[in-house]
Amino acid sequence: MKLPSLSFITQQAAVTFRRFPLALINAAVGTIAAVLLINHEGYHPDSILTNIMMTTALGISFLTTIVVVGEKRKWSSGTTLAAQLVGVVVLVGYVFTLPRNIDGAPYIHLIRFAILFVGMHLLTAAAPFAGKNEPNGFWQYNKELFLRILTAFLFSGVLWIGLAVALQAMHHLFDINISEKRYAELWVVIIGIFNTWFFLAGVADDLDKLNLETAYPRGLKILTQYILLPLVVIYLLILYAYMGKILFEQSLPKGWVSTLILSFSIAGILALLLVHPIKDWVENVWIRTVSKWYYVVLIPLDIMLLIAIWQRTSDYGITVNRYIVIVLAFWLTAITLYFVISKTKNIKVIPTTLCIIAFCSAFGPWGAFDVSLNSQLDRLQPLLVKNGILVDEKIRKTTRQVQFEDKKEISSIIRYLVETHGTVSIQPWFETQLDTMGTGAYGSGTNIRHQQPQLVVAMMGIDYVTQWQSSISGQYDYSSDRKRAIDIEGYLKLVRLTSYNQIDSLKITLRENVSCLVHSDAGGLSVRILCTGDIEDSLRIDLQPMMNRLSEKYGNVMYQSNIPSEVMTMNSEGIMLKATIVVHHIRHQKDSTSTYGNALEADVLIGLKE
Repeated sequence: MKLPSLSFITQQAAVTFRRFPLALINAAVGTIAAVLLINHEGYHPDSILTNIMMTTALGISFLTTIVVVGEKRKWSSGTTLAAQLVGVVVLVGYVFTLPRNIDGAPYIHLIRFAILFVGMHLLTAAAPFAGKNEPNGFWQYNKELFLRILTAFLFSGVLWIGLAVALQAMHHLFDINISEKRYAELWVVIIGIFNTWFFLAGVADDLDKLNLETAYPRGLKILTQYILLPLVVIYLLILYAYMGKILFEQSLPKGWVSTLILSFSIAGILALLLVHPIKDWVENVWIRTVSKWYYVVLIPLDIMLLIAIWQRTSDYGITVNRYIVIVLAFWLTAITLYFVISKTKNIKVIPTTLCIIAFCSAFGPWGAFDVSLNSQLDRLQPLLVKNGILVDEKIRKTTRQVQFEDKKEISSIIRYLVETHGTVSIQPWFETQLDTMGTGAYGSGTNIRHQQPQLVVAMMGIDYVTQWQSSISGQYDYSSDRKRAIDIEGYLKLVRLTSYNQIDSLKITLRENVSCLVHSDAGGLSVRILCTGDIEDSLRIDLQPMMNRLSEKYGNVMYQSNIPSEVMTMNSEGIMLKATIVVHHIRHQKDSTSTYGNALEADVLIGLKE
């Protein structure tokens, strides 16, 4: 096989750029943003670079789709360019809908991005053949996209490995200092520029001819017929065995079974799509049999799926994740009935309906975010009213004794609403401005997002209860702000202790002829230092007073981070020894009769008194 010349590669790259100019410029902009973010040690607070990177990830498939649709519909070059420019305007608008501090923003922005990302790729798969009765052309087009994606990633991976090894060789052979960030930047450039360019170069430029194409890759047939389809059959047998189990025990299906049914069913549908053109070939009896009965076999599983979802949502309401599962469950049921009843069995229905569902789920009062928000508010409001927390549509600190299960459910709903939808979802009930609450004490980003639910619950006058807690105990975690230097002047050794429900012990040489044993107790609420040799002395650092102070200050908050380090520092002196303990993380458990520790991470500074 003759390898392409450099001039041929350059010519083809130029042709691809003229065909997809804005898609490639979009990819370059996203790549530059990603490289800048890497040079800022990853996430850069209050930076629009993350917004740009996310938007350009959507823009590659979006702008590509516009070009391919224009070619299929025989648009003029001017019309195609104008449509791409409109697409650019839409993408620029999306950039400014994202918060600048995406790391600390509610999850809805990332979830919506993920939904749109899937929707854009489904749009690329379905839009060019919308309204066209060309089932073979549609399949051949998507087959080429699928194989081109796999090939592009394979080539990109090999290229990155080769260049990374070359950088390592330069580092070791020529003593050239190469930062680890260069490898990440290399990967971003390859994926953003080379991978995109290589993929677009393989997108068919004459979709009309594809309807006459009959070639079928042998490797794809082997993969699907001998690997994917047998796996699907095994999955179905497992699910049918589970269905037999719940029928025998006369119990309801577990909630997590819905994820399994959806995953295995969609995997089976993908496998059938891959073998669609050859399912009726005479020699493919196995494929024809599976294709004929697959959707019939799914009907009982669809029923079990709907029952599992109904059980979960009736107990806990609708969240964004459950909304997606619900929508996919109804979609799977509809697709199953379509392929069982319909005579045409048009495979375009699958990506087209999924694409519509994706875009409809991302926005509007019927979308995942509004529906889940209203569902959880409808669960929360009666609980607050019952316990005297919500009075006249305003939050008041309750004076009642709130049952543990109510506290746990209130905490769970508040955590979901604040982390997923933001404090704006419950702001009308509060006089205090919630969006700035905790920003000074907890820094920025995920710390704020995870701490704000606890602060909100504390404002209601009840303890924050995690999903893992039981009614007979309460667990409290305190962590210090670790972003500081520890002053070691006047000390001889620094010992790091880590204790989780066990004794952590370390023997050190403090100085010549002086040995020290440093250990924490199993509960992590005291540290002992025992020295022998020329100096014989011992001391004990009792952490219980620190725990009492932390409990008094942060009593209603179960997880507290970024506590000023001086608050979690204690000193102790013996006859000749002195020690300072800087606690990084400590956890204690409360029950009806006592308080005991079960985790400790700390640095112990040991020295001699002057």
